[in-house]
Amino acid sequence: MNRNSMARTKRFQRLLKPSRVTIRRLCIAGLLFALVVSSPAIAAQTTSQQQPTSADWIELIRSGRDLTEDQVRRLESELERNPSDLDARISLLGHYFFSQSGSAGAEADCTRHALWIVENEPAHPIAGMGYTRIDESLDPAGFARAKEIWKKHIAANPTNTKILGNAGRYLLHSDRGLAETYLLKARKLEPDNPEWPKRLGRLYMLSSRSEESCSKALRSYEAAFVRLHDAARYNALADAGKAAFCANELGKARHYAQELLDRAVEQQAGWNFGNAIHHGNLVLGRVALREGNIENAEQHLARAGKTSG
Repeated sequence: MNRNSMARTKRFQRLLKPSRVTIRRLCIAGLLFALVVSSPAIAAQTTSQQQPTSADWIELIRSGRDLTEDQVRRLESELERNPSDLDARISLLGHYFFSQSGSAGAEADCTRHALWIVENEPAHPIAGMGYTRIDESLDPAGFARAKEIWKKHIAANPTNTKILGNAGRYLLHSDRGLAETYLLKARKLEPDNPEWPKRLGRLYMLSSRSEESCSKALRSYEAAFVRLHDAARYNALADAGKAAFCANELGKARHYAQELLDRAVEQQAGWNFGNAIHHGNLVLGRVALREGNIENAEQHLARAGKTSG
């Protein structure tokens, strides 16, 4: 276990001392942190001095679901003394995020922590994720505040691709025009990074189901595939197949769907296996149906429905 992970675990033990069960869970989380931090994976740099890997903050978010009321009060008190304690804030965000259904107080607290992260840690991976995203239809004022914060960050950091990427992801479902602008800027700054055309492909698929939009999505995925390999390519094949079908590129749709199924067979223990079987067969079934091959369509669509994904 490295020093950062040990320090994180000890601090949470101190703050949450009344619950031995929680301490045991956090010790396990600390060991998981050490395994991730010691791996060759490189986390994106953020404005904080010690940037956790994605496994770190995801574990912190999940740990928030198990916090007791006393532990919540202790972490909130810690934040009053040290507002920059990102570990404590992410755990609390997780707590309020999973507690906000039907609770106005939890919703307000979730928004409070989400806005703090967006404003103070815009390059952190969590800043662009759903945990910090404020639903415009449910809280228009909160969303407007978050959007203005993102615009301020972009104006101050026009070449920071981590901030551009987070802003684009944050606004993907609410302001696709602005999201596209940010993602296109990131792609121009990092033309060899396949993440940007992949995200643009997702954006164009969400924008509409017109053949023109689907064609743009397909071209974006194909640009990403030039440099996407192994697991990253495997995880994007379903969307590429659906984009190709929507664009009426049936040959490409069949190709990507079959590649997805072939790769799934090789990775049956992976988390994406069920999804791959479902989406691969779904695309192949739709292609067969459009070509008039009813028997083949029935076979693939039946397989898509039987998956455990």
